[in-house]
Amino acid sequence: MKKIKYILFPLLLFGCVSANFFLNQPPMQQIVTISQGERSLKFEAESLIQDNTIRTKLTSDLYRGYAEIVYDHGQYKIKSRALPIDKKKAGSLKGDLYAAFFAGDYPFKSDEKMFGKVEITNIKKSIYAEDGYHLYDVFYNGKEIRIMNYVKEYIITIFSDKEY
Repeated sequence: MKKIKYILFPLLLFGCVSANFFLNQPPMQQIVTISQGERSLKFEAESLIQDNTIRTKLTSDLYRGYAEIVYDHGQYKIKSRALPIDKKKAGSLKGDLYAAFFAGDYPFKSDEKMFGKVEITNIKKSIYAEDGYHLYDVFYNGKEIRIMNYVKEYIITIFSDKEY
């Protein structure tokens, strides 16, 4: 009986430990700013971004709130608390992140496709809907990404400690 305890206890202990949010990889440190008109919301973020995956933890000292965003092979999950973002705006962040990181398979690839035509030049990516409507422009400048959402009329700027 004692031998069974010695075998089962470590298995239970290690089985109860959940997977690391960043998949046991070092996260990027980022500053994310969402601007609409003269209003803006600033977050500190830790992110893991790779092919088919985004995992981001955003925190706002001003609102003492947080958000966790996970994109995994086409499936999104967003959890947030105490932030001045309604569910519609939080839902549109899914498209914004996909546009910035996966549309046109640049700078990362995703097996899922969300938009129509994508045009890529040196520093700019233009994203269109299936019917040809211009949805986004995404600008890349080393460690900075600027996402212009033409439908919702706001801009997201992401400053990162690493280049894309």
